Amino acid sequence: SLVNAFNKLRDKIDEHTFFNEADSTTGILFGSNETLRIESQIGRLFTDRHFGLGDVQSLEQLGISFNGEGKLELDESKLVVAYAEDAAAVEKFFTDEERGFVTKLNAAVDNLAGEGNSLLINRSQSLAAKIDLNQERVATMSARLDRQRELLLNQFFAMESVIAGLQNSLTSIQSIAALPPLTSAG
Repeated sequence: SLVNAFNKLRDKIDEHTFFNEADSTTGILFGSNETLRIESQIGRLFTDRHFGLGDVQSLEQLGISFNGEGKLELDESKLVVAYAEDAAAVEKFFTDEERGFVTKLNAAVDNLAGEGNSLLINRSQSLAAKIDLNQERVATMSARLDRQRELLLNQFFAMESVIAGLQNSLTSIQSIAALPPLTSAG
C-alpha cells in the first residue's frame, strides 16, 4: 500500500505539472515551487539511508525502489527474504518512534500538508489573500468605470441638448424670409 500510495501521489503530480510540447500547454502546477519541494522532500525520504535503526537502513534493502519513470516498485521476493532474515529489523525500520520511516514520513507529510503552518496550507492562505485583494481591485476598478461612464453619458446628453438647441436656432434663422425693399423704384 505504501508503493501504491506513493505512485498515486506521483500520478497526481504528473497530472497537474505536465508540459505538452505540441501545443505548449501546461498543467496548473507546472513550475510550482511547492510541487518541486514536495517531490524533493518525499523523494529524498524514499531514497535516503536511515541510520540508527539496525541492519535495515533503506527501502531499497527491502525491495522498494524507483523505476525509470519515477514510480516506486516492490520486489516482493526481496522483502520476503529481508523479513525472513530479521523480522524485528524490518519492523523497527518502519515503526521506530524516533527514527523510523513511518515517523519521518508522517513528519514530512505534516510539514508539507498538515494543519497549521505547513507548506500547502500557507500557500493556500497566500493564494486566498491574493484572490481577495484582486477581487477588491476589480470592485474598485468597476466602481471607477461606472463613475466614468456616468460622467461621459452626462457629457453626451449635454452635447446632444446643445446640438438640438443649435439645430432649432438654425431652423429659425433659415425660416426668416428676406424683406422686400422699403422703397419702390417707381
